[in-house]
Amino acid sequence: MVNLNWNNINKEEKIKVIKKVLKEDVAPRLEEDGGGIKFIDLKDNKIIVEYEGACKGCSCAKTFTLDFIRTVFQEKIDSTLDVEINY
Repeated sequence: MVNLNWNNINKEEKIKVIKKVLKEDVAPRLEEDGGGIKFIDLKDNKIIVEYEGACKGCSCAKTFTLDFIRTVFQEKIDSTLDVEINY
């Protein structure tokens, strides 16, 4: 888990952390299968992202891939985070 007090940092800093985790931990896995991901917004503890490439039409994107992304954020940043896909 990232060494920070998630609830005590401002939204701008939270977004920096989210984008770092996306770039280093999530995107490389999706890119292996021709997919991608883009940060859209942070609303409370909900991270909103959008799939790119092969992930957009993949049937696994709504289940296994989403579970993977959610788990990464909860383990790396804060266990209360959730992820929503913007379609």
